[in-house]
Amino acid sequence: MKGEGLTFDDLRDAAVKLSGIRVHVVGDTIVDSYTQCSMIGGVAKTPTMSVRFESKQDFTGGAAVVAKHLRAAGGDVVFSTVLGDDALKDQVLEDLAAHGIRCLPIVDPTRPSYATRRACSRGPQPSPWQFSPSRSPLRRLRRGRSRSTAG
Repeated sequence: MKGEGLTFDDLRDAAVKLSGIRVHVVGDTIVDSYTQCSMIGGVAKTPTMSVRFESKQDFTGGAAVVAKHLRAAGGDVVFSTVLGDDALKDQVLEDLAAHGIRCLPIVDPTRPSYATRRACSRGPQPSPWQFSPSRSPLRRLRRGRSRSTAG
């Protein structure tokens, strides 16, 4: 903010001006899914981890979260997006309605709703003897060499 010459007072003034403004957001909805798991151990034959499922949380994201933020700032928001004819569609529509957003979805039964899925482990890290550290997917992630596995 400093580099742009903005202050928190500027942000507060802008937020106040959003109150009651009519906004129509158009864009892709992406459901961000986080699966929490705990590390059980490693697999000797491949550089993979064995994990135990603990919980899963889904968050409405993409352009839908922009609509939610504008609504939270006081805007009168309408949102248009394409969704698949699936359970994620129902979840997104319920979430948007709960936040006071009128959604005008285009439901396409030939495709799924977009989602990203991430598995997160907060448990103990693997021991060096469980698999070769040089082949560890965690090491490749730290170095930025791993490809995204979203979807």
